[in-house]
This record gives sequence, C-alpha cells and structure tokens, in this order.
Amino acid sequence: MTTIHITLDSKQDALEKYLPFIKQGALLTNSELQILFGEEVNLVVKISELQQEFACKGKIVWVSVDELQNKKSFGIQLLADEGFELNQVLENYLVGLIKHDK
Repeated sequence: MTTIHITLDSKQDALEKYLPFIKQGALLTNSELQILFGEEVNLVVKISELQQEFACKGKIVWVSVDELQNKKSFGIQLLADEGFELNQVLENYLVGLIKHDK
C-alpha cells in the first residue's frame, strides 16, 4: 500500500489543504505517484505548529491532472478511528477559519 506524507506548516497551509465537506474530512496533496481513484493509501500527516504527527488510512476521492506541468493533485479522505481523530484535531486547529455549508 502506498504511503503519502503531508506536512501542514501553518494554519493557512492547513486551511488550503483541508476539505471539511468530505465525510470525516479529507486533505489535498500533489504527487507524482501513480495512484488511482478509490485506492486506499497510508497517510502520514505532520502538523508543524502543533509538533504532532498522525498516521491513518486514506482513500483517494478526488484526482486532478495538470498535463502542462505533469502534476497530479489528490483528495484523500481520512478513514477509520485514526482518521476521525485527525479530523477532530484539524477542526480544532482551524476553529473559526473553516466555513461549513449548512
């Protein structure tokens, strides 16, 4: 299983990469890896300001390709109990900054 590392260096960085509208949360990342929609991955997320690192399973729920720059962006849904815990940490870390649709 592929392992993807994501480092969130600041609240602004986390805000740009966090997808609160995906059930249980998701994160965006760029990668040159060959990952398919629906594929499960191991995800390691470091939140620099909190000096914490989290590991959880993730599922590719969004793929975008920029053919001019040969870049791929992935949306990775956070899965299982560890993903739920990470989502809670992100929600608390970004409290007041996230806009949820009601």
